[in-house]
Amino acid sequence: MSTSSDVNATGSSVADLLSRNWWLLALRGLAAVTFGVLAFVWPEVTILTLVYLFSAYAIANGILAFIVACKAPKGYSRLGSLIIGGIISVAAGMIAFLWPGFTALGLVILIASWAIATGILEIFGAVRLRKVITMNGYWCWPVSLRSRLAQSPLLCPGRARWR
Repeated sequence: MSTSSDVNATGSSVADLLSRNWWLLALRGLAAVTFGVLAFVWPEVTILTLVYLFSAYAIANGILAFIVACKAPKGYSRLGSLIIGGIISVAAGMIAFLWPGFTALGLVILIASWAIATGILEIFGAVRLRKVITMNGYWCWPVSLRSRLAQSPLLCPGRARWR
């Protein structure tokens, strides 16, 4: 068994795994590009769809939490947290449905924060990988930086039009 950090449990390197499954990476990239183009073409529809999907999810999650609470055995120690979680989830879903502009702003802030955090982690990861991978992998950090800079408009939500 190897102790190297680039070998998984089966003994294959990450490079071997990626080279065998390159088409999954290409498909993931195609899906991301398609989503990004559609989001640029129809920004209002995209954000409104995300808000309503979140609303439906939160309400369904709350209802299911209530069902689990009702079916929980007597004396179940987490019954209160299920009920409180269900109430909060249904309330969040209703707020998202009734005030989609407020929810959209929250989603923009959440996505921008996520983009900054993952971008920083990817840049640090690329710098660390640079020491492990030969010069063929030297493209990692510019690609990570470019992807995060492309998401930087999310940091200026004041320019967006909320209806």
